[in-house]
Order: sequence, then structure tokens, then C-alpha cells
Amino acid sequence: MKIEYFHASKYALLTTELAPQPNKKIGQMPSEEELAKWQRLIPIMNERLQAKGLTKIAEGKILVTRLKGPLEDGWQKKVEAFAAQISIPP
Repeated sequence: MKIEYFHASKYALLTTELAPQPNKKIGQMPSEEELAKWQRLIPIMNERLQAKGLTKIAEGKILVTRLKGPLEDGWQKKVEAFAAQISIPP
């Protein structure tokens, strides 16, 4: 009997996405459904990478307050937490 070991390739996603903004006419924040229309990158990337047999180990997003930045307050802590999730033990 031959035993084969398969090590699944893993991936981690960290994206930037535009922070939700209130509607200019009524001042109401967008619903989760409305956000899903605009913040689609992570689901699309997950679908494509998992279709190739990769295994997700972490995902995260950093919000951008305007189209060209700056990043949201506290983004450094989010990146540190993300890096801790993907660090490889010795």
C-alpha cells in the first residue's frame, strides 16, 4: 500500500475597501445588502482560490476613508492581528 501525503496550499487575504458612508440625501448608513454590492472583493477571491483547491487560513479588510485614502484609524492593529493569524509556528 502506498501512502501519499497531500499538503493543501493555503492562502490569506487582506484587502482595502472603501468605508461605508451615509447617504447624502437622507443621512442613513447603507444596509448590509447594499454594502455587499460594493464590498465584493473578498467573496470573489475566496471563490476563485478555493476552486483551485486552496485553503483559507485568514482574511481581513482595512477600510479606506476616501478613494485615495487615508486608511481607517487603528489600521496598524488590524494588520498586526492579521499577521498573527498567519504566522507559522517554529
